[in-house]
Amino acid sequence: MPSSLLPILFLLLPVLGFSQLTAIPLTAGSFNADVIAESGLSPLSVTSSPFDGATSNQVFYSKAFQATNFLTITGGGLPNSGTLVNGPDGWQLKAYTANNCLLFRPDGLPPRPRSPSAHPVNSSSWDC
Repeated sequence: MPSSLLPILFLLLPVLGFSQLTAIPLTAGSFNADVIAESGLSPLSVTSSPFDGATSNQVFYSKAFQATNFLTITGGGLPNSGTLVNGPDGWQLKAYTANNCLLFRPDGLPPRPRSPSAHPVNSSSWDC
């Protein structure tokens, strides 16, 4: 798209119905699923919901969980403290032992329960 058309596009956004965006604040109660395995041998026992589809059983995991399961998970993991740092910026994740993710489904319903037959851990997708 030529850059000369961008101002026209922005002028048309309200006409096209894009002016009705409303920010919805997140609170501690907004999180509806625990998707971070923090301890034990099975992510199924320390999380409440998969985060990447109804049958995936994919979860995030902490470095402590990885260390306990080093034979099957050879690396990775979120910091045990839950603190992510990038240069001067930092973020504190919700507790790994509580609901720590706001999952959305296309139909607006709560997160689906996990499928017991699916593979339990995969860190290649980050959809939370």
